[in-house]
Amino acid sequence: MITRENHPEMKINSASCGAIEADDFDRGIARKLILPGEIDSVRTFYAELLGEVSNKYLPEEKKLRILLFTNGSGNVMQDGLNFAIDELALFVPDIHREFIISSGKKNLSYLEIVLHLTAEDMQSLEGQKGLFPYYVRYSECRQYDENIKSAKTVNRTILSEDIVPRLCIGSVQTSGPDQVAAHVHPMLEQLFFGLLGNDVVVSADSAEARFLGKDLLHIPLGSSHGVKVEAGKELHYIWIDLFHSQDGMDYIRNTHILKDE
Repeated sequence: MITRENHPEMKINSASCGAIEADDFDRGIARKLILPGEIDSVRTFYAELLGEVSNKYLPEEKKLRILLFTNGSGNVMQDGLNFAIDELALFVPDIHREFIISSGKKNLSYLEIVLHLTAEDMQSLEGQKGLFPYYVRYSECRQYDENIKSAKTVNRTILSEDIVPRLCIGSVQTSGPDQVAAHVHPMLEQLFFGLLGNDVVVSADSAEARFLGKDLLHIPLGSSHGVKVEAGKELHYIWIDLFHSQDGMDYIRNTHILKDE
């Protein structure tokens, strides 16, 4: 495992998801691999659908797709259920059935996280099969507090730790001047996805990187990392945590203090 001690010259790797060109589209659909090879067992794609088109996904053995709809409108359908997409939203399909994503008049953009499942992951999913397909809108997400963030910060849980094995997703939102204090979590891999308007600086040990909307960024494993936002700027990003084991998810339970509904 990489740690601060055995890999002192860490880099913060990131890529823009907004660099899709006209030539990348095939019949109104573009799907681009982002940060390939960055994390074992995970692949990340950014997709755009233009002009009321549909994209069908067939089930793949030992793979789970998690979709974060980040901009536009449309719907996602699986097993006779139709979920309207009219704001930031998350969809987790039943892994055994196909599903279809369709764009509306405002087109549709989404981040696709493909998780390669272990035998233990598969067993866990089978025990949770009554939850899928799972769909939640951003405005419906429960808020939480965390001691590394200021009182004015709004934190949301988008995918809680009890739905998908070893994976949870949430968001952070505040305005500058503010920060997410430096912290370490060696039990998980973490990706950040910048929402529109996000303009902050991420640090990891001695490295720093500007982090903007539509950027996908990987926090170096084992680093002491934090985020700062200057006066007049906004911080608004999605965090995606992939744990090395199911037991490691106690980190979320112990640090995220859910607010009363």
